[in-house]
Amino acid sequence: MAFLVGLKDFLSGLTRGLALFFTERNDHVLTATTPGLSTRKQV
Repeated sequence: MAFLVGLKDFLSGLTRGLALFFTERNDHVLTATTPGLSTRKQV
């Protein structure tokens, strides 16, 4: 049972990391093509 919980945590962390990775890439592309559109980077 503990293995399943660990696997679930691992999968959620992996999907979160993948989502973050893709959002970062999209932000870079947006910033390169249309400057000023991505405001999340300029905190």
